[in-house]
Amino acid sequence: MQEKKIRYGLASEPEMKKTGGTVELRPGIRLGFTKCFTCNNMCGIRYRYDEREGRLTRVAGNPYCEVVTGGRPLPLSTPVRKAYEMLTGDSGLSHRATTCGKGASGPDVLSDPYRIVKVLKRAGKRGENKWHSIPYEQALREILEGGDLFGEGRVEGQSAICHF
Repeated sequence: MQEKKIRYGLASEPEMKKTGGTVELRPGIRLGFTKCFTCNNMCGIRYRYDEREGRLTRVAGNPYCEVVTGGRPLPLSTPVRKAYEMLTGDSGLSHRATTCGKGASGPDVLSDPYRIVKVLKRAGKRGENKWHSIPYEQALREILEGGDLFGEGRVEGQSAICHF
């Protein structure tokens, strides 16, 4: 008998599969836990890396994090395998760990073809939408030291404004 292929809309297959009462990781998938740095909350997240595609394919909530579990995190003593068992099927609803839209956009931040990958400096007057690329070292120097950066007069740098 041929195994029926389940489709999940446009979503990729779940990283784990439950067979015979145990949860197993799908081949070619790596999972990990980290923090999200898209805002100041620094929520706990879990991520999925697809080895075949060579890229991050999913970001979801970390079930051990109080922020993304609605104040009901799993105890840190819970083994990871047990945590994933608790996230599957109907039991997953009571142990749900979610991320906000910013956190869930993690894979896009790394692979979006329109992301900014170099330092851009205004090359014309404000509002002209003219830019040119400058080295990181120059950007840091200009931010810290200030100067006549745009031909509009001297501006103070961060080192003159902020005293660390």
